[in-house]
Amino acid sequence: MSNISNILNFYKDCYAFDYQSVCIRNFFGREAQYVNVIADLSPISEKNKEILVEARWGQKVLKDLAIHGKEKALYAGALFLLGSSKQLGRKIRVAPPLYLYEASLVDHFGNHRVSIDVDGAIINPYFLEYLKSLYPNVDISYEDFASTLPTGILGIAEIIQIETTLKTHFPLLDCSHLNKWYVPHAKLENARFCYKQNNPNDFNRLICGVSLAIIKKQEGSRGVINELDELAKRNITDNTLNELFSEGKRYQKSSIPLSVDVPIPLSERQKEVFYNVSQENISLVIGPPGTGKSYTISALTTELIGKGQSVLIASKNSQAGSVISKKIENDVRIKGVVIKAARKSYKYHLSNRIDNILSGIQRKNPPSKEDLSIIGRNITQYSRSIEKLIKQLQLQEKTEHEWGLFFKEYQNGFFEKFKKKWIEYRHQNLKKIWHLKDEIDDLVSRKNKLVRKYIKLNYDYTLSETLKRFRRDIQNFSKTLNTSEGKVIQKHFENTNFKNVLKAIPAWIINCSDAHHILPLESEIFDVLIIDEATQCDIASCLPLIYRAKKIVIIGDPKQLRHISFLSNARQEILNQQYELNGMKYRNYSILDLVSDLIPSQTQITFLNEHFRSFPDIISFSNSKFYNNSLHLMTATPITNILKHLYIHHVSGVRNTKGENLAEANAIIKKMLSVVEKEVDLDADLSSKIGIISPFRAQVSLLKSLIRETFSLEQIKKHDLLIGTPYHFQGEERDIMLISFTLDASSHSGAFNYLNKADVFNVSITRARSLQIIYTSLQHAEVNEQSLLHEYLLHIEKIRTPKKLQSGADDHDEFTQEIIQHITNWGVDRIYTTYAISGVIIDLVIVQNGKTLCIDLIGYPGEYQEMFSQNQLNMLDRMGHKVFFLPYSEWKLNYEQTLESLHKFIFS
Repeated sequence: MSNISNILNFYKDCYAFDYQSVCIRNFFGREAQYVNVIADLSPISEKNKEILVEARWGQKVLKDLAIHGKEKALYAGALFLLGSSKQLGRKIRVAPPLYLYEASLVDHFGNHRVSIDVDGAIINPYFLEYLKSLYPNVDISYEDFASTLPTGILGIAEIIQIETTLKTHFPLLDCSHLNKWYVPHAKLENARFCYKQNNPNDFNRLICGVSLAIIKKQEGSRGVINELDELAKRNITDNTLNELFSEGKRYQKSSIPLSVDVPIPLSERQKEVFYNVSQENISLVIGPPGTGKSYTISALTTELIGKGQSVLIASKNSQAGSVISKKIENDVRIKGVVIKAARKSYKYHLSNRIDNILSGIQRKNPPSKEDLSIIGRNITQYSRSIEKLIKQLQLQEKTEHEWGLFFKEYQNGFFEKFKKKWIEYRHQNLKKIWHLKDEIDDLVSRKNKLVRKYIKLNYDYTLSETLKRFRRDIQNFSKTLNTSEGKVIQKHFENTNFKNVLKAIPAWIINCSDAHHILPLESEIFDVLIIDEATQCDIASCLPLIYRAKKIVIIGDPKQLRHISFLSNARQEILNQQYELNGMKYRNYSILDLVSDLIPSQTQITFLNEHFRSFPDIISFSNSKFYNNSLHLMTATPITNILKHLYIHHVSGVRNTKGENLAEANAIIKKMLSVVEKEVDLDADLSSKIGIISPFRAQVSLLKSLIRETFSLEQIKKHDLLIGTPYHFQGEERDIMLISFTLDASSHSGAFNYLNKADVFNVSITRARSLQIIYTSLQHAEVNEQSLLHEYLLHIEKIRTPKKLQSGADDHDEFTQEIIQHITNWGVDRIYTTYAISGVIIDLVIVQNGKTLCIDLIGYPGEYQEMFSQNQLNMLDRMGHKVFFLPYSEWKLNYEQTLESLHKFIFS
């Protein structure tokens, strides 16, 4: 393949074309909402300063962010220029701030407080653009201009630096108002008031002040462009990037000895992911909706940490990383080893963590190497004991087959009586088969606790040894967290062996575009990089991450949405020619697509096939249409199959010229009102989480407007309400999904064509856990028969509630009939025979008090003779279904005790 520098430059230019920084032309115009002028400069001149704001303003802002949080954020602007400019020959007002900061607003018992992330300061590009329009002879790039300005806390020294920079390049600029900074409690001019006054005397004069407003979030990061530019200048060899673009050449690197010792149950496909990570430098995991991608990542991360490996987890947005972090801490129950650098306040939390490490606020008595060895040997012993019991269970199954055949054909002759006595003798000396299973379950539980303990203690040990030998590296890294100056950070990085930092903090979760803020651009400093929701991730922002890792794991679903790019095909081809490349793609081409096309072997790919999110009728269309019915529906039980969870709500609506369907929107609001009223007395953690989706932006805007008018902030937050297009919902899920397809019979064909895009449709219909309602102004007969919408509406209309299966049918064998009769006499809710759950045929399924219980009949010759395989047992365990083994020999030889044990299993 072509020179890797050319490839990096190609992707850098593609990304730069799409990059949209926070660039504010007028902080007091339409670009900003809910502008609030702060009375003093303390929020940006004092560390960790919180300011109290008016409650009414705070409520409005919190409500707006709750509804629009995916695309908008609260920002602070500081140091304003007022003036005018020309756009398309028309004079317009401008008020660009020099500095922009992300801000956070919290409601603490009615007190609304704002904190500003001064360390994340952004130099507003339009500020320089406007100055250069005033002084056209000045030639300075944004990068050079920004590099001369201070970031972080703005004290007197920093203000002098700002004034010096501005006067150096723009000597006629009036910076006299900066003198206010030096005077304690000086009365500041209100930049917004000056703007409204529109006094020419205030034009082109720098005004001190800080204001808050909601503005559109930035897309991408200038740091990605800078890192790609730097990498393109380097001579990159023997790096994962080289293998990725090597047209099938596989580089030899040391394998990671993963033993799949994680304290949570895994499927065979998930174990396959572990194997691939161990053996391959590049591996791909395809995970359809709800198949446990985040669960797999959390388990893999835990295993890697336990083996002393460092892990970088990256995704397009913070939501995906937050889910993984919670699973590691709550599901795997491993705390304190993961840094969530994807959240705004990560520097503060990370700095505290490092300070605690350096000051010894940690485990007082770290374990010794011998302590770890003892625990490791105990884990090994548990594994052997479990394996031994499983083999014993399998041997006993064979014996049960022989005994079952004997008792079925028993004739009461001399030899039969003798053999029966022998069987009775042997039977007395055998453990009950259900006790064997209980022992296995108990040992697995004990082993999992010990594995958790080992991982935690191993981390404590590694941290202790790192502080003994490499404390200076941890100190140097700590210094990078206390400065925002790029050159100073780079100097500290140069003096730090970051691999030693990773021994102290082995797992990091970041957004793809944010690595430059916190991680040095060093080759293969991480053992493993995991990119989640990879179809959403553009290639350019992932390449600097891949450069930092020895092995990469790409996780996503090609049947879901790609990242959005505005790069034209023509421009893409021009860049290919410019860099002497052939067929390189960026537009509509994610990092998952790239890796899928470039890896040479199918063994590097794993397909996760167990679906845990939605009830069967909700996911069934997607499973059939997009995944060839390859998903095992782990939510399928007799209970979920009887109930209906997918409905069509037909509305006599019309899509107006604005693209809105008011009738559908009103129907959705009515439904949400009923849910809110029904759950008014429930706590937030017990309330239904609600999502509202429409493929069309105009309908989403209408729904957001109606939600704002109808519901309080408390109601929106209680139900974790999310409203948006499918692009807002990838990686998200809710208990209840309300979908407005918006179109009517007279809608333009182009709208129907958009709705027929497989990725848009698939994401739209696979977000619900327990209830999905389709709001439509169309009958399926009014839609093109070849369209996805027609197929889907027809599919829902054909769904019928399954009839209750009858127990005790005549075609069951004698053993089964006896068991059914006893259980029926006990008064259980329901009994099902030969029932399939996720492809596992279960002899008897009992539904009692909302629980699903499985009975495996063993030994009686015929349909029910075989015992579950270990993989099937593991699957049922992951689904949370209890299993009772019931051998025919126990029924014949130990009738009363067997009945007692069975009764206890069902009713305890």
